[in-house]
Amino acid sequence: MKSFWCGAVIPNCEATFEAATEDEILDRVAAHAADDHGLDELSPTTVARVREVIVDQ
Repeated sequence: MKSFWCGAVIPNCEATFEAATEDEILDRVAAHAADDHGLDELSPTTVARVREVIVDQ
């Protein structure tokens, strides 16, 4: 299982995500970024940062 805390990339965001794979996490993060942060698309830099802070549980 993998997990991601949005606050590691976007200060003051407490959203967390869990999934079996990094790709599933990224799908959920992309939807969250659009819905809650107004980001229609994740830049390659943001995707790389998200991947850096995804942890195994």
